[in-house]
Amino acid sequence: MSGPYGGALFSTTAYDANDSMFPLAFGVMSLENYEDWLWFLEKLKIVVGNKEVIIILDKHLAFLHSVPEVFGLENHAYCYCHLKENFSSFLSKHNTRGNKGKENGLQFLDNIVYARGWKMLGIPCEHVEAVIISIGQNVIDFVDDCYKYPMQELIYGGSFFGIETHDMVRSIIGEVLLSLKPPHIKCPPGRPRKKCIESQFQDK
Repeated sequence: MSGPYGGALFSTTAYDANDSMFPLAFGVMSLENYEDWLWFLEKLKIVVGNKEVIIILDKHLAFLHSVPEVFGLENHAYCYCHLKENFSSFLSKHNTRGNKGKENGLQFLDNIVYARGWKMLGIPCEHVEAVIISIGQNVIDFVDDCYKYPMQELIYGGSFFGIETHDMVRSIIGEVLLSLKPPHIKCPPGRPRKKCIESQFQDK
């Protein structure tokens, strides 16, 4: 995080049935280290309970060590955007067959992800749709049930309530509520950064 107080913003999001982002939790921490990630993931575990979750993460060492400790070793994956950026940097560093080799390598990754699109999203891709239609089947029958009305009714038919935590500020008559104070400012070493580091996949 930029600004005089610094720190790191931790957040977790999930996909809803409309393939949009659904925020689950967020927290402001002092650093992106093992202890802070472990604390945040322990609180997230309380929110999701015993539900099976799939954690998609980058290869930050603090994250790699804390996630298995809270959620176990199964059903985790690496973020494709981070993998692609790291793979692109690796190819550029080692100059693998020049720019053409780099393009072929990144296209190879794209093909792997595209081939798994149906399994990951639950919606057949264009090639699969053509095959389904050619054999006289209904494409809707091959779409995952989570997109269909009965499941949508179960998901959104009830009410959503905020999660009460033990450290919420409570208004009690006769008791003075302590106001939150900003954290202590600690200047990082070196000159302050003037520009953000842009991702190579960011729209210019």
